[in-house]
Amino acid sequence: PWYFGTTTTYPVITDPKTSEPPAANQRTIDHDPDDDNLINVDTLQKLNAIRHDLNGDGLPASTTTYAAYVSAFVGGDLTAATATRMGCLSGCAGYELTRNLDFAADGVAVTSTDAYPNWTPIGGAYATVFDGKGFTISHLTINLTASGAAGNAGLFNTLASGGIIRDLGMIDASVTSTGVVVGVLAASNAGAITASYARGGTVAVTGSGANVGGLVGQNSGTIRAGYARVSVDGGNGANVEVGGLAGYSSGAIIASYAAGAATGAGTGGNIGGLVGRADSSGAAITDSYCDREVHSTTTPCVGDQTGGATATAEGKTAAELRAPTGYTGIYANWNIDLDGDGNNDYPWNFGEATQYPALNTPTQRQAAIAAAIAAAADTLPPPLPRTIPPEPEREYNPAADHPEIYNNAEHEMAATCQTHNVDPETGNPRAATVTFDLGSYTGPILLHLSIWANGRYMAYETQGIALPTLERTGQKATVRVDTDPAQTRFRLDGRRHGLAANLLLGYADCRSDDP
Repeated sequence: PWYFGTTTTYPVITDPKTSEPPAANQRTIDHDPDDDNLINVDTLQKLNAIRHDLNGDGLPASTTTYAAYVSAFVGGDLTAATATRMGCLSGCAGYELTRNLDFAADGVAVTSTDAYPNWTPIGGAYATVFDGKGFTISHLTINLTASGAAGNAGLFNTLASGGIIRDLGMIDASVTSTGVVVGVLAASNAGAITASYARGGTVAVTGSGANVGGLVGQNSGTIRAGYARVSVDGGNGANVEVGGLAGYSSGAIIASYAAGAATGAGTGGNIGGLVGRADSSGAAITDSYCDREVHSTTTPCVGDQTGGATATAEGKTAAELRAPTGYTGIYANWNIDLDGDGNNDYPWNFGEATQYPALNTPTQRQAAIAAAIAAAADTLPPPLPRTIPPEPEREYNPAADHPEIYNNAEHEMAATCQTHNVDPETGNPRAATVTFDLGSYTGPILLHLSIWANGRYMAYETQGIALPTLERTGQKATVRVDTDPAQTRFRLDGRRHGLAANLLLGYADCRSDDP
């Protein structure tokens, strides 16, 4: 909501309806409304304008391209000195999709009347973030054979070192060139491609000296959790490297697969179901596979390995690739860390046993992570059946029976709560976990429990039931009981350490998982 301006201006509030600031010296429109420093892309025109800003800072590299850029990002502030250019409060650092895009206006096929009937690859070296956010780009159409000139082809020409493409799906693309480096997502990748894929469509090359793949033509960076199910035809030219995922790779490919036909390679070339040629010691291919049934049964996953490459991709049948429905079997190592935080990110959705694996969207990944955390936390054993021993002959008197607790000024009651340990639907005993929030109190604590049954309180420990263990972590203390009394009352005491007698810990919050 706030715009802070400069050190000579007070903060002001932007218009909540338009995101426009009230003063003329502030941003006129916000192209980063979620303030993640990624410029929103929701039209093909904006996608096309990225070619004028390959470092993603929201400022075209040349003043001659300002007009084309601003025509897409209307109202963008192109003043180099403006820190909030394009609405990025901390400086723009790339682009993100906010909806699915389709090059075919009718959603079926690209025609000459569509806005981009023959896409020109985003040229140069894209060196920042392009976040697909789980959205897709459909019917990308590139045909470089019309002019007869060879050229790199793909949505992007080159993803540079330091560049990132993540969570992007390419659907039913048609990419044709007379040679050089060709792929659907990028002609050449020297950066990092994660959780991205190409599904449906074709990649075709005529001519010699080409690297052609379903996802990228040439990979010297990293492909992590990616797949291609694209028909790839390398033609019959000499020295063509053809792969279902990448034509040539001197980088890393991790937990990925290809299940599209890879065909055609003339003299001196190689065909691989996953990679045509893996070259150099950096070409580490791990836990990756190809469908050996979609091309010649003699086609290996990696057509050729040179220069010390360690390519361990295995050919599998379609049934083998489809059968696992979780991170088991051949996919046991596929639950990988995508963002570098050291935690597994659950990138894959295995679907039914008749489906190839697909990629989870970021939202689906978060749900899978939350489900895994909940499942790990739900490890308590079922409550054991117990019988309450006979009641004491006299009514339980806390002060008389436990003077060390109730008559000792060294202790102060911190919190009390009560829980029902009976399932209201079945009447069966059930476990209850109670959590005490200790606030800022850091001193020692004691737990005392009593049972309320048949109109009387009874000392918990006098019933022959072992006192549960109180577990303390930081400012939280938890205790679990699995008794069958209708009610258990919990009391937590904190040692006062000689502080004033009126120092109560009554702000401690005692909660039970029994609603």
